[in-house]
Amino acid sequence: MGLIEVDIELKTPADKVWSSIKDLAVQFPKIFPNIFRSIEILEGDGKSAGSLRQVIYQPAGEGLTQTPMALSRIEFVDEDNKVICYKMVGGDLLNNYKKFVDKIALKAREGGGSVATYTTEYEKTSEHLPDPLHIKDFSIDLFNKLDAYLQEDGQK
Repeated sequence: MGLIEVDIELKTPADKVWSSIKDLAVQFPKIFPNIFRSIEILEGDGKSAGSLRQVIYQPAGEGLTQTPMALSRIEFVDEDNKVICYKMVGGDLLNNYKKFVDKIALKAREGGGSVATYTTEYEKTSEHLPDPLHIKDFSIDLFNKLDAYLQEDGQK
């Protein structure tokens, strides 16, 4: 089992970031058309435990070294603490990983803004495969772009 964790400091308040994360099926393809072709809700409402989402990435999307399609199921959502966890249940990523689980936790930061903690737990199908360290850079870049978008959107 491997673990990748990164804290990303944001200028945007946690509540506003949380709204975007919860509504990512609608928001992310609009905000990041160069990364996400579509995010479709296949089961559930896309915001609560048990929901199944299919993410189609743009071919060679910006900052992507991962697969073009991922199917994930939301494992749990903690509204009070702004935590969401989802597990990959389909897609090309599972060719190299037996387990791939992402968790996002948002906390208010003293003095304003927030901190997003992005955690990935994974188990490779072979010890010879590289660790998915690109996830860390991708997460930092995505959250920084989301932060900039939400800051700009709030000024309109």
